[in-house]
Amino acid sequence: MKILTPVYQIKFKKVPNQLLIDERLMNELGTWLNRTGRIWACQSSKSAKEFKNTFYESAGLTANEVHISTETDGLFRLAENKASD
Repeated sequence: MKILTPVYQIKFKKVPNQLLIDERLMNELGTWLNRTGRIWACQSSKSAKEFKNTFYESAGLTANEVHISTETDGLFRLAENKASD
């Protein structure tokens, strides 16, 4: 049985013109499947609370500016396919 690591979907309410990111913290979050555009995706073994807190800290954003969820069924399949390559 294959256990899937959660994939977090990060939706920017408005894409910032400039985003100063702490790359070290971002890399600690997990494997990034997408980091462009309005919707990002990251496969991570961190708990939802830990993932959100670390993301907000590394990006200097708040929950009012970004919505983070694990409701990404399509991205789970993407992560599974990527892992089997």
